[in-house]
Amino acid sequence: HETKKVMKRKNTNTRYYFSCIFFINVMLQCVGVKSFFLARKNWKHLSSVTKVTPTSLYASSELEEIQDRIDQTAQHPVNVNSPRQVSRAIFGTPTHCTSRSTLQETISSSSGKKKELARLVLKYRNLQQDQRRKLSTGDSPKRNNDDKNDVDSIASGIIDGPAAHERLVEYLFQDDSCVIDPYWREPLLNVTKPAARALISQLKSTSCPTGYDSAAVPTHLLQTRTQLKKPTKDSKTGLLKFVEEQKDKFPECILLVRVGNFYESFGLDAILLVEHCGLNSMGGKCRAGCPLGNIQATLDDLTCHGYKVAVIEEVGVVTKTQRSHAKSNSDMASPTYLYNLVLNDQHNPSSVAESRPYMGVIATVKQGYTVVEVSLEEYKFSEQLTQEAVLCRMRAYPPVSPVLYIGQDAGQPYFLSGQKVKMIPSHLVEKQGESGSMERAKRVIVRQILELEQQEESSIDDFRLLSSHSSLVSSSGFTQTKPLHLETAKQLGLMNDQEIPSLVTSLLTTRAPASCKRFLRRWLLTPPPPHVAEAMEVVVKYFQATASQSLPPPSYASVGKMVTLLRAQQASAFVYEELLQALDVTLHLMKLPTSDDFPLDAFMTVLEFETGIAADPISIASRSLEAVSIIEDIISPLHHASSKAVNNDEDIDKLTDFGKIVPPAFWERNEADWRGRVRPSVCNDSYEKVQKSASKLAEAVQNDFWDASCIDDSKKKSPVVQDIFNNLLSIRDKDVPKGQKENYFHPRDRNGKTIRNKFTTQNVQDALEEYVKACDDARLNVEMALTNLSRRLCDEGHLPAIVQACHLNLILTTVTQHASQANRMGWSTVQLIDKSDVALKLRGVWPYWMAQSQAVSNTIDLKNMFLLTAPNMSGKSTVMRSTAAVALLASCGFCAPVEAQSQVRRFDHVFVRGASSDIPAENLSAFGAEVLDIAALLRSGTANSLVFVDELGRGTSPKDGTSIAAAVLEEMANRGMSGIFATHLHDIIPLLEIGAGESIVNKRMSIRDDEQPTFLMEDGICMDSQALQTAARFGFPEKVLARAKTFAKILDDDFEEEDVVVEMGNDQIGINSSNEPLPYTNCIEDAILIASEVQGCEDEIPIKIPPKWNPPPSLEGRSCVYILAIPIRNDQNSNKRFHFYVGETDSLLQRLSQHRRKKGTKFAWSLASAAVFQIPGGKSDARIVESLVIRQLAQHGFDMISVTDGMNLRPNTASSPLQP
Repeated sequence: HETKKVMKRKNTNTRYYFSCIFFINVMLQCVGVKSFFLARKNWKHLSSVTKVTPTSLYASSELEEIQDRIDQTAQHPVNVNSPRQVSRAIFGTPTHCTSRSTLQETISSSSGKKKELARLVLKYRNLQQDQRRKLSTGDSPKRNNDDKNDVDSIASGIIDGPAAHERLVEYLFQDDSCVIDPYWREPLLNVTKPAARALISQLKSTSCPTGYDSAAVPTHLLQTRTQLKKPTKDSKTGLLKFVEEQKDKFPECILLVRVGNFYESFGLDAILLVEHCGLNSMGGKCRAGCPLGNIQATLDDLTCHGYKVAVIEEVGVVTKTQRSHAKSNSDMASPTYLYNLVLNDQHNPSSVAESRPYMGVIATVKQGYTVVEVSLEEYKFSEQLTQEAVLCRMRAYPPVSPVLYIGQDAGQPYFLSGQKVKMIPSHLVEKQGESGSMERAKRVIVRQILELEQQEESSIDDFRLLSSHSSLVSSSGFTQTKPLHLETAKQLGLMNDQEIPSLVTSLLTTRAPASCKRFLRRWLLTPPPPHVAEAMEVVVKYFQATASQSLPPPSYASVGKMVTLLRAQQASAFVYEELLQALDVTLHLMKLPTSDDFPLDAFMTVLEFETGIAADPISIASRSLEAVSIIEDIISPLHHASSKAVNNDEDIDKLTDFGKIVPPAFWERNEADWRGRVRPSVCNDSYEKVQKSASKLAEAVQNDFWDASCIDDSKKKSPVVQDIFNNLLSIRDKDVPKGQKENYFHPRDRNGKTIRNKFTTQNVQDALEEYVKACDDARLNVEMALTNLSRRLCDEGHLPAIVQACHLNLILTTVTQHASQANRMGWSTVQLIDKSDVALKLRGVWPYWMAQSQAVSNTIDLKNMFLLTAPNMSGKSTVMRSTAAVALLASCGFCAPVEAQSQVRRFDHVFVRGASSDIPAENLSAFGAEVLDIAALLRSGTANSLVFVDELGRGTSPKDGTSIAAAVLEEMANRGMSGIFATHLHDIIPLLEIGAGESIVNKRMSIRDDEQPTFLMEDGICMDSQALQTAARFGFPEKVLARAKTFAKILDDDFEEEDVVVEMGNDQIGINSSNEPLPYTNCIEDAILIASEVQGCEDEIPIKIPPKWNPPPSLEGRSCVYILAIPIRNDQNSNKRFHFYVGETDSLLQRLSQHRRKKGTKFAWSLASAAVFQIPGGKSDARIVESLVIRQLAQHGFDMISVTDGMNLRPNTASSPLQP
């Protein structure tokens, strides 16, 4: 009754309302929940009258007391939730910061009224925050979840936090009339960003399939003090109706609808854009979008999170009342948006996200599992895989959902847990025992995948088949290594585990592209057949030590993206530039055997294994030449291979230019998106029309807009004004000639509205329209020429050559990067032994993630099993992981961190099991995870297996752990396995003497007398783990450590690069001591001759590196002196076209890259060529040779960019004829 009275008063203090409502609320809570909601309904009316935030409803008496004290101290009412009022009360100004840190600083540095106000405000905010936290965790009075007011309170900020978010999402799907597909329930529950969560309250499950409610009020307005206006309907009712229709057709796709130069989404689609793409909502409503140029980045963000996206494009003439649309899908299997890319100058096929494969799994009775994978341009299968190998493959390369499965029974294997699975009915596949049943099963998998992708017009014959080589014994009779298990891949750093050093990263230089890392990771997870691994080893050896020729820069284009763009006829000129570069490198490699010992046959073996296409060098060269000829006949020379110069100026497509008569930006606005793509002769008629119309437009502008006396005046500002958005040329009122204003009129913008402050003439307007139409026709013709080129390459059968060229570039880049890194790190190749009593014979193995100079090398001769005991932190796990990595790298044909002459037997399986922790996501304890992995090892291990097991049994009691560890080690030894078994359970040793003791060798990690580890493995047994000493080294509390020593004693009683300067004289180097310059012509050949004379080795031929080419990997890690010939830009002197630079380095590739990235107006650093000399004496000798070469070139009249290093030579004789 009292509340109704005060609510009728207009000027009553707002806090008096709070007191009444709070008092009534407390009393009503004793009555029941329904009465509580009556109070909340009264509050809803109260908030509309007083314009205050709803959070004040739950203000406690303590908050009221603090509020009163703040008002008394400030001597006027202060709203603590208003930063401006708080700032004015404390600091006297409304703009001062009132954050928590500022208030705390004010309390510590001020006094009196200012300090007291800051303290009270901070206390009020802390208490208010605590109450809100209690409300979000369920400590508030109970509410009826079915009441819509609960949703209102969540939306307006009364209830916040994860619990409120889940209740809000669940409320959407509880309504029987909900039209939102249940598929979106889980994505909405997984939303974490506050901005995205705030939008969920605007969804209306009964409005449309997207949940968009045009009448919803933006959330940020619900939390303000302003009076809310009555929501109005969205103006684009036609667009919303169209979106609803499309969402009904594609209920599990995120919709992006093209609206002008923007792609828009509504409802739950907009929420997911805000969550995953970093976009903001439009005006706080449940609506978002991205600009036209960001569509591919947005699709990459969505598809990498597993979503399918349907992009609706505008086609034809677009008006305000009528739109025509075309639809294109993107998902994890095909994330590239294949629409309107032909004239795109930003689309790089090597920079977009990698696609994911569709996967099908076929279970057999005796031969394990067969995995069928279908990607953009191929399908491949792998046979005889274990469950663990399939799980590792799925974790390393997550497939597109759902995974297809053909099983022997109704159950599913454990590797499919957590995956969305589609079971293939048994009647689609004939009985497995019949001949050819496996092939039929594979074809059924591919057909089902094509149906999922809605590719009814495609068939299995449209794909290339990459057959599996995963049988245990290859055709040559050699044992092949099986695909790795998941635990092995984790322990060797192949699963992106931050706690374990990455093996792939250690194999490549820091400049290696991501495609090389993906190639190596796949190669290591699924080791190749022995003959392919041997071929890879031969190629790596060549580039590591033998190669002496420079290499053209390879292309990094993804083969899948390249083929997809060509098939979709969306390849741009920049895509063809990448393709020409790849074909140019391919042709260069085909010519290498004629001038070098390049192992072409081995390279072709690797290429054939990777592509599944027969690799004949002659055929590849001829088909590549034919493809290059076809492409270069169409594509502008600006996009040809970098090693080819443009000789005909007529083939260079330049923008129109009429000086300052027409702003150059106008020509760029209309011509930049189609010029420079194709040869002008391809679209000769269109180009001539553009040129004629441009000349006519320039003449009209000159006559109507320019004063004849001002054209030649360079200081006169141009009167022509360009309107970029409306594509207009005009002049201002002040530039209209006097007395001729009747000949000028106001132009119209793109929407037909008159532009009042601009003027033009009919002559200019007609010429402008003619020019714009000519540009549009030229744009269409250029696009048609590029489209026809893609169609021709596909129809005439050039795709196999393109696929091989792209794969060849990837293999070449990977091998050269790996060879360079191996030389830098001192790695060597390992000899593989087919049959031997010795499993491993490693000389100087060290951890792959460390430099050799910083690590301790071990020599390992392994025949059967090692039982390794060692103190904590002594390096036993490091030795095991390093040894396993060497064996895996050797089986794949790569260099490893060992010294030369090391040997490794061929193994059918490499297994590594490290000390583990629990896996809550899979409901596995630490011991459960151990037992699961060891069980897989015992199922698949044979006498040809190499195993490494670390600290088995530590997850359970010492007695049980010791028993299980001893039994497992005994079983592995009895089967004839080789490897290392490390443990701290020393009771294993006497147990094993009963069983397989003779086939197990005891090893330990040695320690010095001062109890410091040496990290060397030796014969013997270590019975002391030194846990207490290790704990003390890591700062364990002394009190706890002392107590631990006491307990231990009780238990014991109960159980009874500096550089080296090399002195070199002139006689040793053999230089010309005369200061008289010789008659040289200032070219690179003469510079090479002088440098050879300085070294005294005129017969030695240096390595020449053409512009933009890369040095051979064999030079990495070796001291070199190089001479750069840098062209001079716009040089008029034909006798001296170059300047020279001399330097020395141990990392030639990196140094050349640094030089070529330099910018400047005088020197063309990017076109610098080089000549390289190897210096056997090391870095010190190289520095001396560098100084002598600089000085000799300068004395003979060469134009040197710098002679500083040439003045740093200090010979060992005082009578040296060389003076600075």
